[in-house]
Parts: sequence; structure tokens; C-alpha cells
Amino acid sequence: MVVCGAHLKEQPLYWQLTKRGEQLFQKTTTSHQYRLYVLPEEERPALVRDESGDGQAI
Repeated sequence: MVVCGAHLKEQPLYWQLTKRGEQLFQKTTTSHQYRLYVLPEEERPALVRDESGDGQAI
């Protein structure tokens, strides 16, 4: 499983993963084809693939 935002280690929802026995396997970054947005109605992040190549590694 790959997570970003609030489910990352030391973030508010990480407990939901550890409660189910999940463990951090590897930290990594995305390719340069991604953008990170904040969803205004929920105030949480969203990771979106951007085929234009104008994004950055996250």
C-alpha cells in the first residue's frame, strides 16, 4: 500500500495503519509527474498524476 498526507508516519491518521498491523517498508518519492493539492472541503492532501510533466517529485 502506498500512502501520502495524513497517513504518513508521524501524521494524524498513521494510527489507522499501525492498528491493522501495517509497518513502514520504504520511504520514496514520486516521479516528476505528480502534483500535491489540498482538498478545500476536507483540508487534506490529494496526490494527482499530471501527464504534462509540469509537476515535481513529492
